[in-house]
Amino acid sequence: MAVGIVILNYNDWENSSRLVEELETFPLFSYIVIVDNASTDDSLSHLSALQNERVKLLCAKENQGYGAGNNLGLRFLFENGMCHAFLANPDTSFTEEYFPAVLSLFQREREAGLVSGVMQDGIGLQKTAWKLHGFFLSLLASGPLSRRVFSSYLFYKKAYLKQKPYVQVDCLHGSCLCFSKESFEKSGGFDEDFFLYEEENVIAQRMKKVGFKVFLCTAVSYLHQDSGSTGKSIKSLVKREKIRQASERLYYSKYLSIRGGQKLLVYIFQTIILLETLLYEAYSAKKKQSR
Repeated sequence: MAVGIVILNYNDWENSSRLVEELETFPLFSYIVIVDNASTDDSLSHLSALQNERVKLLCAKENQGYGAGNNLGLRFLFENGMCHAFLANPDTSFTEEYFPAVLSLFQREREAGLVSGVMQDGIGLQKTAWKLHGFFLSLLASGPLSRRVFSSYLFYKKAYLKQKPYVQVDCLHGSCLCFSKESFEKSGGFDEDFFLYEEENVIAQRMKKVGFKVFLCTAVSYLHQDSGSTGKSIKSLVKREKIRQASERLYYSKYLSIRGGQKLLVYIFQTIILLETLLYEAYSAKKKQSR
């Protein structure tokens, strides 16, 4: 079974190089593909030096976002004979047993199209898996406060995620995913209309539409630094929130088919969240200056 992995880099050659060196110690991978997403720093010179028979460097002509960059790498792998392909953010870390455990689910579950292990972020802020929802619950899931208040409706119970070595879920965290060649080709991979954020919900919708199931392998886990790569390239919380909200609006429109009244509700809800983000960023900056 030929297996490859994609690392999408944007101005984060230090983390990408570290991850490549880690993955090279695992004989499982036929190819380790680095996709440089039109970095504006000196990533290319550093990453070019890593190339060998197993490590390949692909250069995107322009930065079209997470989905487009990962699609470029995944297509390369499947066009070059891979049966399965992982993608991993540069700010992730793995043990060798992680990858065979995840791959084993494709043999156990014939309808499996997308699989990952448990994501550990070190501080417990991010969910490793969650449910797909209609418009109203999706809107509640987008707000920091409403997400906490209504968490019992929005997310899986911990007991469900821990009951078996693997469980079926709707959505997986996008810092590490594994596709089969068939599921990638039939689903079309990531929707390249999305630059950043909402990719997990979108790929879950696409898998569901073409009849594939999504599984979380609870027997293994990997480490992910919360917003490690994104935080390097987009330092402003407000700018990140604006990008996130634009992707949310696109998701609601394209995949949940919202209309006039719902669009007004989105505008009001997002405006409140953006104001909260502005105040928090201003408070954090003032607090930092006073030290």
